[in-house]
Amino acid sequence: GGSVEGYQLRGAAAFEKFSHELARRNAEGRGSQTFDTVLHLALLDNLNRQIDFLSDRIDQSEAGFAARYGEDWREQFAERILDPDEIPQRREGESMADYRARLEDALVDEMLDENGEIKPEYANDPEMAEWALWAKHRYDRAQAERDRDYIEDPSIDQIERTRRREEVVSSASFKKRDKLWQQSADVETRAKIETAIDADKDSTISTANVAAADNAFLS
Repeated sequence: GGSVEGYQLRGAAAFEKFSHELARRNAEGRGSQTFDTVLHLALLDNLNRQIDFLSDRIDQSEAGFAARYGEDWREQFAERILDPDEIPQRREGESMADYRARLEDALVDEMLDENGEIKPEYANDPEMAEWALWAKHRYDRAQAERDRDYIEDPSIDQIERTRRREEVVSSASFKKRDKLWQQSADVETRAKIETAIDADKDSTISTANVAAADNAFLS
């Protein structure tokens, strides 16, 4: 959770509380642009934390795969779960990194259904369940990155930005990712990610802007 009294919004519940307060103030005819900016920054902050959290999980999984199976773990997984004619072949002149990126995409597509959920045959397999969880984290990170790009589109106006923000925060995929982040038992990972993000805020998220918005909000 978090508090609407400061820039400490953490999760969908806190975001929703702040949104309701904004709606109340708008109904009273009070200025909204400053508050709208804070809401935008709060959602951006949330998405960045989701992305970094999922990236950390992905890195941990891939390090584990490399240690257990070797550097060619992607090729081994592909041989195990893909039909021979569905395994991507390395193209002439293609780097190994680019080839393995295509392999990863093929693995993700195979292990998840059309809604981005793990298929039962992988979820119920003692060994491949871990592979599928990696695929799920890859999918969820891509969704979070897409949401971030969607609300950060520089070509849209204030009204469209507000509409997109509300669309994202009310989506089932956002709520699921947010719940995963909020309920993570990996306290050390969360603390590390929060420290890194707080120390490296985007230049548009200045302390002065947030403080000014908070002061106006409390007035």
